[in-house]
Amino acid sequence: MTTENKIFLTAQDLSERLGISVARAYKMIRRMNAELEKQGYLVIAGKIPTRYFEKRWYYAFEMLYWCGIREGELLALTPADFDFASETVRINKSYQRLNGQDIITTPKTPKSNRMAPPRHLTEKYFDNMKCVIVKRYLR
Repeated sequence: MTTENKIFLTAQDLSERLGISVARAYKMIRRMNAELEKQGYLVIAGKIPTRYFEKRWYYAFEMLYWCGIREGELLALTPADFDFASETVRINKSYQRLNGQDIITTPKTPKSNRMAPPRHLTEKYFDNMKCVIVKRYLR
């Protein structure tokens, strides 16, 4: 059965989908299951509902794919980097973890400092991003 048809995803499924180690996938599943438990849902150890995973990570994957940004650039984005009027995203920093410390640096090359027009991202996408930013950072 392909992962698209599964009700639950395992650590192996996440590992294959995301290109990460199985151990890291288990960590992600534990974190997402903890979120679901806080919301009052029953969880199955070592598995995550496919719908919840896709809903939770959908926008990050969209940004990586359509904007062509690197993972570190995505992780360094802040609410100030989103220009909702012109529907662009400013890429001017990158996140790295070195020697156990989180570090924000400039992107890999000078050309990496750019405004990324999210091609094919709809107005609905930007409306949803506004909601996420308001809920997370402005309350």
